[in-house]
Amino acid sequence: MHPGRSRRLFAVLVLTLVLGGGLASTSSAALAREQDRVAPGPASPATEANDGTFTTLLQPGWNMAAWLGPDGPVSQVFDAIPELERVYAWDNEHERYQRAYPNSTPLYGLTRISTGMGLWLRIGGDSPVEWTRTPPDGNVLLSLSAGRNLVGWGGPDGEAFAESAARFGDALIAADRWNAATQRYERYRPDAEDSANTLRELRPGDALWVELTGDRRWWQSGLAATTFELGDELTEQQHVSLREDVTAVVTFFAEWYGIKPPPFTVEYHPDLEIFAGALPGRILLSSSVIDYALRDVVLAHEYFHILQRHFAGRTRSPAWMTEGTATYAGGVYRLAAWNITGEQLRNARWRHSRHITEPLRDLVLIRVFYGVEAPAYSLGAIAVEWLEGRLATEGDEAEFAPLDVGWPDSFTDTAAYIEYYRRLAAAQEWEDAFEKVFGISADDFYDAFEEYRDALYTAPVPSGG
Repeated sequence: MHPGRSRRLFAVLVLTLVLGGGLASTSSAALAREQDRVAPGPASPATEANDGTFTTLLQPGWNMAAWLGPDGPVSQVFDAIPELERVYAWDNEHERYQRAYPNSTPLYGLTRISTGMGLWLRIGGDSPVEWTRTPPDGNVLLSLSAGRNLVGWGGPDGEAFAESAARFGDALIAADRWNAATQRYERYRPDAEDSANTLRELRPGDALWVELTGDRRWWQSGLAATTFELGDELTEQQHVSLREDVTAVVTFFAEWYGIKPPPFTVEYHPDLEIFAGALPGRILLSSSVIDYALRDVVLAHEYFHILQRHFAGRTRSPAWMTEGTATYAGGVYRLAAWNITGEQLRNARWRHSRHITEPLRDLVLIRVFYGVEAPAYSLGAIAVEWLEGRLATEGDEAEFAPLDVGWPDSFTDTAAYIEYYRRLAAAQEWEDAFEKVFGISADDFYDAFEEYRDALYTAPVPSGG
């Protein structure tokens, strides 16, 4: 027997013994069918009301549903559902269930619940219970671990599961949601034929099993913190595509770096004199951006400016860092979203910035970044890449080989360039935050980077990219 299947069978047997005959009597047939899954709970689909709430109909016996209230003690769920007799959650780390009762919690039991947690609920009595809830107050960003996760959905009604599943990439093994009406699981398998995947759309309050080969984050709130002021000059399709691009950017930074987006507005200004820009809480787009092929990369760049201000407030940083980190962030997004390598991206930046003669330490004023082609953006991004690569190799000289072909693809950034802005708010000077985060003083970095830059720029000009 495969060891993974053995562990899952053991979990089913343990839960059956713990929950006793009540579970076995309502779902023995399903247990026989679903040998590697926990017994089902007959919860009904959520229905939405005009006041923004939604209601889940919980049946007598076992149900599986999501907790979408605030993080806190498990007593919250008992307060919300007076008919609740028992509640179970899955502890992925220890591969076991945690349980709680209205007036007691066993050793290693469930003491706290969090937004987006999937739960098993035992409802007493003989009548269904309506559980009316409001959507989550705030953004739902879940951290999932390798293995099986029992999680909830707090996003919009009707979200196509396949679209969310695609963001898990190759890490997704399987997903399952119990259908009370058919007494069968609705399934999703990445490699299955479309007709075989019966888990199609997500409903608020759903709970489901998600099995992964590695850790992942799951952003569920879309553009909850974003507003658009696009006017009437753009077509409906342009409105839709812009929203899709902004959603992709916000989702990327949430799932890649764990950043819940601050509130911001996307504004269209057809007469804007610059290509695109950012002010506190505002992204400004000109008419030139609307049909630009790499518009989503531009949005990623400008969104990072929103994050800079969000994390650091008004604390100033040199312009090469301000624009270099935003350009680097746009590049990280581009590597994930487009068919391009880090080496190709570095080569393009290399060629773009070769004719800049000023040392990096002199590029502190923002005006040097404006103008035709603005090559200083590329130089700043190369500097940030150097810093991230050095930190990723933890100063190991054998590993830190930035002149090697393919070096930009040899490491995953440490997100230090983001941490720098978090530290900047409390720093006396930007140099203090810089040295604390990157492990090198600004002066030593400037000297080392100019040596790297000289070696890089005296090498043959690479083609392609």
